Amino acid sequence: MSKKHRKKVKKHGKEANKQLSISLSMIVKNEEKFLEGCLQSVKDLVNEIIIVDIGSTDNTKKIAEKFGAKIYDHEWKNDFAEARNFALKKTSGDWVIYLDADERLPQKYHSDVKRIINANQHDALITKIRSEVSGPLGNVPHFQTYPRIFRNGKKIKFVYPVHEQILPSLIDQKFRMIQTGIMIEHLGYAQDDDIIYDKIDRNREFLEQQ
Repeated sequence: MSKKHRKKVKKHGKEANKQLSISLSMIVKNEEKFLEGCLQSVKDLVNEIIIVDIGSTDNTKKIAEKFGAKIYDHEWKNDFAEARNFALKKTSGDWVIYLDADERLPQKYHSDVKRIINANQHDALITKIRSEVSGPLGNVPHFQTYPRIFRNGKKIKFVYPVHEQILPSLIDQKFRMIQTGIMIEHLGYAQDDDIIYDKIDRNREFLEQQ
């Protein structure tokens, strides 16, 4: 084996053994009810917590501080994608996980996340999202799949002011995606009817503006 070839093999070996870092990216407003549970669920998985606050008046920031989060204030512009992209720009990890405060990524899936990203064969993980629902949305859990964990990159961005999406950007950049059994638990739809109707009215208003 030539000296040049030995150096090349050694370099690839180091890359394979490198533990890639993960940033949690979030936008929040008045989430003292849910935020601690969310951060507790991923604190042992992520290397960095990025919290972009868009106008909290409760204890949201204090809760984030308890977990060593990097907190940034950001003016709300009625555009979820714009706020998400601001948060993305603040991340420094090799990979990004984005969650809402009313979501949890159970610890039993952490090893799967690490195994897949450190294998360095894919660029995005498609996860399952299980939503508990009640009241006007019915009483049967709702399931969907979506890439919530992806390789960090300057050209990756969210689109659409409401129900923001990262998938178009991942497709445009030809990210290699893998379907996984990793499941995120979403609690936000299992609340009082008044809260659910407020969310529906808010989204309807944003969509009409769009």
